[in-house]
Amino acid sequence: RRVHGHQKIADLETAIRFLESYVSLAEETNQAAALCEAASSLGIIYNQRGEYEKAVVCFNKNFDMAVQIGEVAAIDSARVLLGISLGHQSLDEYMALVDRPDDRAALFKLVAWKNERATLAGASLH
Repeated sequence: RRVHGHQKIADLETAIRFLESYVSLAEETNQAAALCEAASSLGIIYNQRGEYEKAVVCFNKNFDMAVQIGEVAAIDSARVLLGISLGHQSLDEYMALVDRPDDRAALFKLVAWKNERATLAGASLH
């Protein structure tokens, strides 16, 4: 609960350090629910800061723990958060292809990527 107080006062560096410790402790003690909550909170901060790779790692942990717990609402929430961070992570690469309308190779990559209907496992635009 203390973590949320740090987030509210915008002391993100303190919140990040606290959450990283909380995640480590939850992993070491096999506390799935605590890990699910901490990883989600940390992922949200990373996502807000534009640190999408770190956010994806956190949201993957969140998703894995939600599945382990078996709570449908937690799984749905984790899936959405992971999807958002994966989308943010791919956005620059996607826009680089879109911004080259005269480049046929870029267009073919974009169409091929779109046709694959990327999975949560992390499709690449390469």
